[in-house]
Amino acid sequence: MQAERWWRRVRGQWFERHYLPRIMKRTSFWSDVGAENDLVIRTFADHRIVFHPADAFIGHEILVRGHWQRPVTERAISLLDERGLLKSGGVFVDVGANIGTQSIYAWLTGKFGRIVAVEPSPAEFEMLQLNMQLNGLSEVSRCHPIAADAKAGPVTLRLNSVNRGDNRLVEDAADGVPVQARPLDDVLAEDGIAPDDVSLVWIDVQGHEPQAVAGMARTIASGLPMVIEFNREWYGEERTTAFISALEMTHDGFIDLRKETGAVQPLRDLASVQGESDVLVFRK
Repeated sequence: MQAERWWRRVRGQWFERHYLPRIMKRTSFWSDVGAENDLVIRTFADHRIVFHPADAFIGHEILVRGHWQRPVTERAISLLDERGLLKSGGVFVDVGANIGTQSIYAWLTGKFGRIVAVEPSPAEFEMLQLNMQLNGLSEVSRCHPIAADAKAGPVTLRLNSVNRGDNRLVEDAADGVPVQARPLDDVLAEDGIAPDDVSLVWIDVQGHEPQAVAGMARTIASGLPMVIEFNREWYGEERTTAFISALEMTHDGFIDLRKETGAVQPLRDLASVQGESDVLVFRK
């Protein structure tokens, strides 16, 4: 019996590492598993995760690599902790949380006491809630089915069935599904969370980062650390300049998490960041 269990484990590991990545490259694989209601749960050493296997980005990475950018999350938290800039036991705010991977990874570092996650996509929000439950985080987390914006009101979310992490807000109401937008300052206040309670904000909202940050002016006024998915090509030159200027009112340095050096750069250098990058923004 023991030999049989060993063989099953070895066979499963071989399949996951060698065969599964090959079949996932075939278009037919994604169409076969892409039924709208198909979900997969994977169990890892320290957590479980439910996801949509037909997601060619987040789902693909979880299937093949076993995580979605977990090292980036852990590195950002470690860099802040090393510099004495991370308030231990505070709130992790996950903006554009998708299915909650970063919330789970952040919690597993042992540095946070609560989670607030916002996600406007109905399908991803359902998985976000499931993942909080699967990992025993329901009592320490609050999940909100909203989009983060500078003002409250109805907005339109365009869904991407191939890359389910690329759902984004658009102006054309006929090009997506209606969702509700709210400023994060208001959401946190209603949850009874003061600015001093928050340790780190993680923002990944597909080009809507300037508006999301504008909606939490009170929360970040003291230079609260943030990780922002930054892409000046999405914003355009005028919005990039305005966004950097707004950040300079409360923060004074950033680290490009793509680079291994961990060098701290002045915020004005954000204007030269090429392509899409997760940047750690803070007050030195």
